[in-house]
Amino acid sequence: ASHEMRTPIAVILSKSQFALSKERSPEKYQEALQTCVDSAQHMRTLTSGLLELSKVDSGEFHLRPELGNLEELTGEVVKLIEPLADDREIKIKCNLQSMKAEFDPSKMRQALLNLLGNAVKYNREEGEIEVTLNKIGAEILWSVRDTGPGIEPVALKNIFGRFYQVDKARTRTGRNGTGLGLPITKAIVEAHGGTISVESEVEKGTTFHVSLPI
Repeated sequence: ASHEMRTPIAVILSKSQFALSKERSPEKYQEALQTCVDSAQHMRTLTSGLLELSKVDSGEFHLRPELGNLEELTGEVVKLIEPLADDREIKIKCNLQSMKAEFDPSKMRQALLNLLGNAVKYNREEGEIEVTLNKIGAEILWSVRDTGPGIEPVALKNIFGRFYQVDKARTRTGRNGTGLGLPITKAIVEAHGGTISVESEVEKGTTFHVSLPI
């Protein structure tokens, strides 16, 4: 965590010192401030993730389950993600069954946002995301598939590890996240009594599977 914090702090200090060292143009001030804002947002995401995982470790990660419709929740999250997908001309296809279950809507929304956010971030331009929700036997099955470059087998083994980040070249911007999104998603799914797994093929894409008990 200390290592992850060093970079955004160093960036904020560097840009602040640059802006204060002498008179700059308005454009240069705006550029410096935007970089500071981006770095601060990264730190906020990181600290929020650390707080969530500290609750998991201390046994304070409590759910507030209520009866809800997973199809409606999924649709809401897809609408939130669509602007990001549209920006890269990525199409989102949904195959959702209406399904009621007991779950914590806030945490489950966070888990799905993490998965869909990754599906956009690590996808190719004009790619595709397929979200499915159905029931088989006594299990609810959720999957998020993307058409990105895929993940190497070595990376796939560590994908749910804390702070683990895949190759920056896989993202459009070349920048990674905090490496905490998938561990938090895994914790949320497991707190609901479910499991999460991933399969990927290089140059063909990645699919995350979530299984929840009914």
